[in-house]
Amino acid sequence: MRASTDALEGLARRPWLAPSTIVAVAIALGWLAFQLGPYLGEAPDLDAMVSLREAIVFHREGLDGLIADRVGTGVHPPLADVLSALAFAVFGEDPRSQQLLAIPLFAVLAAATERLLAPWLPSRQRIAAAFAVAICPALGIVIALVAREGIVLPVLATALAIALAPPAMNDRRLVLLGAVLALLPLTKETTLVLIPPFVLLGAYDGDTLSERVRRAVLVAALPAVAMLGWRLVLDLEGGGAWQSWIFSPQASAGPYVVALRAMLGLEDLLYLRQNLANAFIVNWLWVPSGLAVATLGLVLVRPAAPSHQRAIVFLASLAVVAAWTTLAFPTYTVPRYATPVILCTTLIALIGVPLWPQRWQTGVLGVVIVAFVLGAWSPTDPISRTIWGTTSVGGESFYDTTERQRGPDRVVFNFAVLRASERMNARLRHVFASDVTLVTGDCNALKFGEKLFSVGFQPSVFDRTIPRARPLSCVPISELPPGAAEGPDRIGLVRTTEDAAAKRPLAVSGPAIVVIH
Repeated sequence: MRASTDALEGLARRPWLAPSTIVAVAIALGWLAFQLGPYLGEAPDLDAMVSLREAIVFHREGLDGLIADRVGTGVHPPLADVLSALAFAVFGEDPRSQQLLAIPLFAVLAAATERLLAPWLPSRQRIAAAFAVAICPALGIVIALVAREGIVLPVLATALAIALAPPAMNDRRLVLLGAVLALLPLTKETTLVLIPPFVLLGAYDGDTLSERVRRAVLVAALPAVAMLGWRLVLDLEGGGAWQSWIFSPQASAGPYVVALRAMLGLEDLLYLRQNLANAFIVNWLWVPSGLAVATLGLVLVRPAAPSHQRAIVFLASLAVVAAWTTLAFPTYTVPRYATPVILCTTLIALIGVPLWPQRWQTGVLGVVIVAFVLGAWSPTDPISRTIWGTTSVGGESFYDTTERQRGPDRVVFNFAVLRASERMNARLRHVFASDVTLVTGDCNALKFGEKLFSVGFQPSVFDRTIPRARPLSCVPISELPPGAAEGPDRIGLVRTTEDAAAKRPLAVSGPAIVVIH
């Protein structure tokens, strides 16, 4: 008994191995296994499919091969591809290998959230709050798909846990914070905007100007080295930064010029409006957003420790900076772009729980958890349904957010996209099991044409779950050559779930047509 007590006390002296942290991680991973385990290994769709394809290219051919593959569009920083390549080296080239990276990412997110809240919430509330963050559909899906934002989220949460824990950071913590922040410019270009607020926070506690400058340098040095190092490598390899799908009359000036224009309000504000909707409204996100606003009000009228007030104000400031600098950028308004803002908003709502009357605190936590559970797999949010309505995509129901430049990836805001991918992969198995030489139909639904290309481009990667994969092209029905339906080639006409449900007649028929459901 004494040995057990000593062991627990030893863990408590190592904050990131505290019993409450271990419990929070275990619960988060248990939820991950129960909810998402059945979909492990399913070949992803949409942007996750593109990322998987690029990671395989990087694993096989290195940075040179990836630059050649992405000619004209630029490449993202390498951390996601490096991690995927390590997973492929250990577990083999397979979608499942990349998806296994979600396990440590979920674990770090849960642990960092629990540690961030440790100074202000009791252990049970911290564990519940860490669970709430882990099950947030908008955050969970990007981690499950190992998107770049899925790597950014645990890195950002870890940086927050280091920076906001009282007392003020000493030199060791400042350098540690810088080391964590150095992962951001190696993950995605837009995360550079998250670093200056942390630098200012580190400098704030200096007593003199020279001390503040020194503290700022301790935080900023490693991120600057990482950013400049990546740029140097990219220049030496003859590559360029990401610069595709920029919907701006000044797109030729490059992404950084366009970003500055967007920050100054010189670009179409449609993109900001749609991204803010993704951050604060879509699929129950108005719940943590409303609670975050209430928290900011409560911190003004209820007594709180200075460290508690500073943490809330910093999270709010970080959310504003992230929204102002990135969500106005004129590109597709994909939900995952808003995830750093969603994380900050949710953390404000959770860190503000002690400011509520004690009898309401459990209810506040419960409301957040219930909202995220309800939105995990279906479009159940009455507010979002009223604003946008719903539509069927890939056999799943999603909010019909089809305003201009939303793009097909607008549906990746909860886990229903995993079920849609499951159906897509079943359809691909039917395609490759047939002897068709060409595929026609709706090539754009869930990027079916690009999925067909990706699987045929790297068939060995998918042969475990999609056997007989081979190069095939998807040609829209309107682009079939005259007489193709009567010709010698066998053409697979892919019927979507929506086609079958609406009992639409075949768009083309003839002896060469093979209908694939």
